[in-house]
Amino acid sequence: MAKIKVNLYFSGICFTIFLLVLLTNLKIGLKSSAGINFKLIKILLITCVAFFTPDLAKKLRNKLIYSDAKREIRFLKKIFILNGSIKPVDFRKVMKSIIARAYYFKKDLELIEDVQKKSNIDNRRFYTELIDSTKDVNVKLFYEKLDQAANYDFDQAVKNIAGDFATEKREYARYIRKKLELIHVVGIVGILILLTIEMGYLLAPWMQLMNLEGYF
Repeated sequence: MAKIKVNLYFSGICFTIFLLVLLTNLKIGLKSSAGINFKLIKILLITCVAFFTPDLAKKLRNKLIYSDAKREIRFLKKIFILNGSIKPVDFRKVMKSIIARAYYFKKDLELIEDVQKKSNIDNRRFYTELIDSTKDVNVKLFYEKLDQAANYDFDQAVKNIAGDFATEKREYARYIRKKLELIHVVGIVGILILLTIEMGYLLAPWMQLMNLEGYF
């Protein structure tokens, strides 16, 4: 939070100085023959850009990682359903199959596998702490299903993950419908505006001939 405040303060100061320098140079350049000091403006602009480039690069990288992790968790869920649907089911074998294909979540999944092998660790407490420490909702829900599969009902966990995909599919369908409705509304409003402009353009000569301008 403190870093965000510092960035906001610096961005405000940087923008204010840049605007003042730009306006001052424009004023001086218009009143004198010296012209506008583009070199100073360029240096100031480069300084502002250089300050924000690392943060922008970091945010872009985090966004790409988040997208990849989101795709991976979906892929791991599909593997879980596929392997969990083949009888007889062994939770440890399913975990090995998932871990072999994991990248972002390999560390957590390997930890889950190790805990399952040890009898001196409280599984339920472990899963509770793991789930509580997870920030992403999709990952949290996946770990809850693994907890269910390991300690309660494996078949029900498979059904619940399949249900998550069905829910996600319905939500995506609603999202698409809302987008289409918005596109239709924007299109209709745009057509009405164009028709109104065209009508006004066509009626303007007739209004001038009939001397009706005073009524509008």
